[in-house]
Amino acid sequence: MIKTFKAGCALVALPMILVAQPAMAGQATGQMPVSAQVLENCSVVSSAMNFGPITDVGAANVDTTATLTLACTANASYEIQLDNGANPVAGQRRLANAAKSEFLNYDIYKDISRSSRWGSTIGADTVAGKATVLGTASVTAYGRIPSGVAKVSAGAYTDTVTVTVNF
Repeated sequence: MIKTFKAGCALVALPMILVAQPAMAGQATGQMPVSAQVLENCSVVSSAMNFGPITDVGAANVDTTATLTLACTANASYEIQLDNGANPVAGQRRLANAAKSEFLNYDIYKDISRSSRWGSTIGADTVAGKATVLGTASVTAYGRIPSGVAKVSAGAYTDTVTVTVNF
């Protein structure tokens, strides 16, 4: 039995000898540069600006809001432009019926009092801000169909405003 044990030990030790690593003669160290460049970036998603059902067009102001949600690089500065939509005349935003034969004037403002029109001239009528350290920003757009607008036929009136975020 002792002979078997000795033979078994020899068989186990043999593969270990065959895979043994050579002895190291020394050691050297160096530096590996690692870098990344993070570029500023923003994207925007907007909720719909829906004025809802209106029964007496022009009798009183009809107000609503929409929210622009930005996802940006942390702490990114931004400036948001709004164009005049798909149906403007002389800078006036207009909702149009399906046939584009009748129009309902409206506008979008930067402030809750609806006294500062939101437009597309950088540094003049746009909205500027800075994203949070998490890279988020939420901006409210204030819409109004003013009292005194012309009467229009019943139906759905729509427009599409292009939102541009500069960063």
